[in-house]
Amino acid sequence: MRRAALAVLTPCALVGVLVGPPPAFAAPITYDIGFTLQTGSLLPSSGSFTYDSALNSISAFTVTWEGFTYDFTGRANVVFPSVDMLCGVPAGTLLGIQIMFKECPVPDFQPLTTRWFGLHSGFSTHVFFEFDFCVGLCGPRSLEGDRPINVLDPRFSQDFNSLGDWTLTPRSSEPTTAPEPASSVLVTSGVLSLLLARRKSAILTASRRA
Repeated sequence: MRRAALAVLTPCALVGVLVGPPPAFAAPITYDIGFTLQTGSLLPSSGSFTYDSALNSISAFTVTWEGFTYDFTGRANVVFPSVDMLCGVPAGTLLGIQIMFKECPVPDFQPLTTRWFGLHSGFSTHVFFEFDFCVGLCGPRSLEGDRPINVLDPRFSQDFNSLGDWTLTPRSSEPTTAPEPASSVLVTSGVLSLLLARRKSAILTASRRA
């Protein structure tokens, strides 16, 4: 009977070890961009982006300034393909992460420039907005965007520009549970069936000996 009890418990214990708790991974985090003004009078009205560390990607990176929405998603996902030994940039680093989190490469022997910058020239048919960081030996690192304008709009009859700094505030997020891969489910089902068959055999053998 003792052997039969062990035979009953063993499959459950082994299945628990094989399956285990589902793994957790960090959920994508959305960051709100807080803008401060140093020069000019036109502060961006909003800005945010979402970073997925598991996929090493940025999505929905937009900024609204002077009524125009700039999308920096494509440029922000530019990847440094190899290690930059001079500037200390690890391979796989996203340009957007390096700039927005102000991870300046080293060494850099010139004063750093950290700024967002919005500009319109009276002769231009576009308004421009960009993020600059680490202007120096290893820079500049920048995200640039432009939007076409209506040249008859009186707002754009003269030059104007504004610049300032920024901060990032993460929105609250919870770790999520990764779904079990289909292959793991199949393997687990097969092992479970095998163990159940062995358990039945062990119980029958124990009953015959009793």
